[in-house]
Amino acid sequence: MKSSVFIAFSLLVGTIVVAEEAGWPRHEIFSGAHVNSATASDYDGDGTQEILFSAAGQVFMYLGPDYQTKHVLAVVDPRLKAQCIHCVMHDVDGDGDLDFVGSYVRGLFWLECPNENATTTNWNVHPITDEILGVHCIRSYDIDRDGKMDLIANDFTEGEGKWSGSICWLKPSVSENASMNWTIIPIAKGTAVGGSHYFDFADINGDGRPDLTLGAKGKPFADGNYFAIFYAPENPAEPWDRELLPGAGEQIGATHASPADVNGDGKIDVLATRGHGVGVIWFEAPDWTMHVIDDEIASPHSTDVGDIDGDGDIDLSTVGYDSKIAAWYENDGKGRFTRHVLSRDQMAYDTMITDLDGDGDKDILVAGQRSQNVVWFENPNPVKSGPASQ
Repeated sequence: MKSSVFIAFSLLVGTIVVAEEAGWPRHEIFSGAHVNSATASDYDGDGTQEILFSAAGQVFMYLGPDYQTKHVLAVVDPRLKAQCIHCVMHDVDGDGDLDFVGSYVRGLFWLECPNENATTTNWNVHPITDEILGVHCIRSYDIDRDGKMDLIANDFTEGEGKWSGSICWLKPSVSENASMNWTIIPIAKGTAVGGSHYFDFADINGDGRPDLTLGAKGKPFADGNYFAIFYAPENPAEPWDRELLPGAGEQIGATHASPADVNGDGKIDVLATRGHGVGVIWFEAPDWTMHVIDDEIASPHSTDVGDIDGDGDIDLSTVGYDSKIAAWYENDGKGRFTRHVLSRDQMAYDTMITDLDGDGDKDILVAGQRSQNVVWFENPNPVKSGPASQ
């Protein structure tokens, strides 16, 4: 599709965005070093979540609800980068608690959550692999439908290693000497090219299997600037078929692609952001008609989706690390969005929608990257009840 045609198409199906100041309290819990990714879980059983992230060569846990108490989980190998590219909580060893999994330029590692005193004890560091490079996304998801969460990561590189341009399933096994070995199974072997970024899972085609949605940013990589769906086969260890969404090659800086039912019609759509470009969009199933949510926000790299206002439909949050706008987008239930600005001076690479303070509504956690901080925006609104907006 020619660029001029693509631009005209985008404008024809665009939705009006109304900018409003959100008025959410902003809490900065850390500053002074780059933080690319942050995650959260409740480790002391008080109903509020702890915030975990890496910075300045260490992995930290800040304890809720006030996040004034800091605990260093581990010191990172000084030969590695001072902060993870991405991180996720995942029960690696199957003991029922969530471990910390992080990625660096060369490979992945995990921190083992201790059975007791997780908020005061050091966590042991274990390698996973140094064969998967530049991992920009790690997910914990049950892709083989056996009731156990799987670990999936992308190789961001082009022609640098065995798994370049691939999405990889990492399967652990315990040897006779109790050490953990990892098998790497490519589910998209060499077909996630062009600088793959963040991906997620949902059953898009209704066959009962979780499919994968992905953005690839392009420059400096060839064959990028696209959003795509990878459809799962019956056996997830076999290759997954790729479908490019409209505008492939013209989606400059494509980064996030999140599957969700945006307009309440029972079909799984795809919310997407051009994290190294401009704009927030969504693709409407089943024909993947593209709708523009925001055609102004620059580098919306930090993105998550969820029901932020508690009305039963899917909203979106993002931070533009060039525009410095942190915002959430309120869905009216039919795929029409209103932008609410959280901050006009925040940069970020990663965002998480979650109830941090345990009050029943969704807050927004932001890993500040170039802002060199970790902040969370407190949802001031009571949880709504009843069906989604009509």
